[in-house]
Amino acid sequence: MYACEEGFATGGRDGCIRLWDTDFKPITKIDLRETDQGYKGLSIRSVCWKADRILAGTQDSEIFEVMVRERDKPLLIMQGHCEGELWGLAAHPKKPLVVTGSDDRSVRVCGSEKQQGNAEEAVERENSAWEEKEQEEKEAGTKASTMPSLQMGWL
Repeated sequence: MYACEEGFATGGRDGCIRLWDTDFKPITKIDLRETDQGYKGLSIRSVCWKADRILAGTQDSEIFEVMVRERDKPLLIMQGHCEGELWGLAAHPKKPLVVTGSDDRSVRVCGSEKQQGNAEEAVERENSAWEEKEQEEKEAGTKASTMPSLQMGWL
């Protein structure tokens, strides 16, 4: 569920995005499976809503952009991570940037090359440190702890 000034946005296994007002009264339902780019089995895992623009992340690591006024014409703007499900999605409030997080332990930035490179370097450093810690724990015979959650912020 995503909360914003306009209300709330939810997505589900049924492939639908639902918009709610601030009192949780339904505004509209958008079924991505019924669109040209939709398909059977499409499952929404994450949503982000700002003004007339909605971003939806799917179980298959895709991101769809839906304009509220043209909800029957979603745009597939990104196809995902190398494996696993998409678990995090955020849009920059002013810049044309989107950040995703996935089971493959990566965070990806879709935007300008300069900003994308910086984010990838930061995530690569985080993953390298995590892998070193995991290896040390294996060698010491201790149980590897769970991966710390990454705070998704803007560069």
